[in-house]
This record gives sequence, structure tokens and C-alpha cells, in this order.
Amino acid sequence: HAFTAMIPILAYAVLRNFCRRLRACSLQLLEQVGSISLELYLLSAHMLLSSNGRSWFTLLPGHSIANTALVVLLFAVSSQTLFRATSALREVLLPDSIEACLRNCCLMAASLTLAFTVARVLLVLDVTP
Repeated sequence: HAFTAMIPILAYAVLRNFCRRLRACSLQLLEQVGSISLELYLLSAHMLLSSNGRSWFTLLPGHSIANTALVVLLFAVSSQTLFRATSALREVLLPDSIEACLRNCCLMAASLTLAFTVARVLLVLDVTP
């Protein structure tokens, strides 16, 4: 539940900040989840929920525990994969060099303009497959 889910998180924060020795430690799981939190959020609506959020994604009907374990595992692997793909794409499209970044942004803008122009021409000419 949304109200009781805060209890273990707050307990962890209080215990971790209780002394200097515990502050030096961190949970690898929380660090990993924090690094892919955007992907987890985005994929939750697209992957976990179906029927506009009224039902859970089902791979193994009739086996709720096994289905939950499989779907959560698939969800975590997909989120990690999406994070890696997003990071790689960001490095290619928006490099650290300002000149390369501006060049790539101009190329993306020109590509989008060309794609929309072609789409508009095809609409005007009423080209159908």
C-alpha cells in the first residue's frame, strides 16, 4: 500500500544514518534500482499493466506466484537493457564535445524536417499502400 510502503524505506534511511560506520555502506540493490528508476517507471505502464491499468500482465495463467516472479524478472531485465540502450544512444546523439553535439542536433533537425516533408507530400498526393 502507498502509505505503508514508506515504513521500510524510512527505517532503512534512519538505520543507515544512525552512525558513521553504517553511512559508509550502501545496498547494491538500491543503488542499481536508483540508476534505472526512469526506465522502471516508463516500462511499468507499458509492460506490467494491460487493459488500461485494470489487469496485470499474465504469462502463466493460473500460477500467480510463478507469473509474478517471471514478469518481475522480465521487467527488471528489460529496464536494465533499456537503460543501457538509452545511455549508448545518448553518447552517440549528444556527445561531450559541443561541436559534435551541435552537429548532431542539426542533423536530427534536418532528418525530422525531411521526414515530415515527405509525409506531407505523400498526404497531399494521397498515396496509399
